[in-house]
Amino acid sequence: MSRLPLDQVDAFVTAARLRNLTRAAEKLAITQPAVSNALRRLREVLGDELVTRRGRGVEPTPRALALW
Repeated sequence: MSRLPLDQVDAFVTAARLRNLTRAAEKLAITQPAVSNALRRLREVLGDELVTRRGRGVEPTPRALALW
C-alpha cells in the first residue's frame, strides 16, 4: 500500500470519531463535500466503504475500525 494522504486519513478519523460528516467538516474547517471526496478517494485506495450511513450520521465498517 502506498502512503496515504494525511488529509484523507484525517477526514476519515474525524468522521469516524464524530460519526457525522458535517460535524467532521466543521471540526476540520473544510466543507462537507471535501470530507466526502476525501473519504471517496480513501475508499478507492483501501477497497472498503469505510463508513456506512446511519440516519443522519455514519458508522465505521468493521475493516475501518481495524484500520483505525
